[in-house]
Amino acid sequence: MKNFLIRKNNVAVSAYITDDLSQITTNGALTIVDNSDPSNNIKGLPPNSYCLFLDNQFLASGYGFSSYLDYYRGSYIANSYEGMCSYVINELDKLHNHSIDVDYTYNDKKIDIEYTTYGWIKSYKTLEISKESNTSFKFELIDHKELGYINNISFYTSYNQGFVPVDTNTQIYLNLYKNVTNKDSEIISYAPTIKFNNETIDLNDNSVKNKYTYFCITRDINYTNNVYDKNFELICTRNNEVVYHYIFENGVKWRHKILPFNTKDFNLLYNDDDYLRLLHNLNTYRFSDIRFGDISQGIINTLKDFTRDNINNFVFLDDTNTIEYEGIEYTFGSDTYNASYDYFIVEAGTYDFDFYFNDIKNNNWNYITFEYNNKDYRLYQSPQKYIGKHNWKIKYNHE
Repeated sequence: MKNFLIRKNNVAVSAYITDDLSQITTNGALTIVDNSDPSNNIKGLPPNSYCLFLDNQFLASGYGFSSYLDYYRGSYIANSYEGMCSYVINELDKLHNHSIDVDYTYNDKKIDIEYTTYGWIKSYKTLEISKESNTSFKFELIDHKELGYINNISFYTSYNQGFVPVDTNTQIYLNLYKNVTNKDSEIISYAPTIKFNNETIDLNDNSVKNKYTYFCITRDINYTNNVYDKNFELICTRNNEVVYHYIFENGVKWRHKILPFNTKDFNLLYNDDDYLRLLHNLNTYRFSDIRFGDISQGIINTLKDFTRDNINNFVFLDDTNTIEYEGIEYTFGSDTYNASYDYFIVEAGTYDFDFYFNDIKNNNWNYITFEYNNKDYRLYQSPQKYIGKHNWKIKYNHE
């Protein structure tokens, strides 16, 4: 072998592989130190490598492959990773040097909405997005409590008694109670569509709005011969869907005012002599007799005075009212009368009543008509004269 070796400085060049640096004691030899064992790396040399020495002079190091197939695989991976690294570096450069655009579209911007019974927004949440820097955004879910929502709806008329005279119009109030800490414009924007008796209420109309307590509307309800209780319907809708519906039963009770007499229940503002004279003169006639037209103008004038003096004693007639008549004897002049008719005066109108004597129906009452203060009144007279206490219940005839 020595004959084929090139001599250098009169020494044959040789080469060998070792994994121990202490074995390098030659002159003119190329030595490859195998440092590829990861569990036993030689201190001072690159780990997992092959190192080239000339004698004990370090020349280079590298990482080899055990076969050509391993080399082929390794070079493919290295080339692939080179392209991937370039891509990642470019993308990081974009993130570092450019801003981020975030597109967020949501028409209402309200989520998780909670409504009251009447369709007003009680609370909701919004998604708020704020930009912290070119590359940083803050996403927050914000709670909103709407203190201005309407929390109670009520209905009433301008009459505390709940009864309305049939010959007049009346104002109907629809109360939309709310907390007024918010502005009206905000409250209105959250409100649903409100219909009262099929008519939409304009919440922006200041002529029907009191911004602190209620919205009111006026109803001109014409009197008809049929005297019924009036129902009122309230409907709240949102997006054409009903969120609240309520009918106010007997919201307005159309009732007549009456004045019974020959009874203990009313303090009649008329002196005793005039009252007894009127009662006696009326008791002289049976209204159903042919002599009905014989009632003198003097009696009619006295009846007008009686009505005038007792106008504040008229009370609303309801189906639940029972009138107890005394039926006591009275003295006029030198004579004593044990029995008398029962009477009541009713305000103007054309209508029918049902009469119940001690809960037994008796519709034989008759009446005369007279005028006072440009208004017509009727004076009703019972079918016969009575002695002693007895009850009449007078109901409206809806048949």
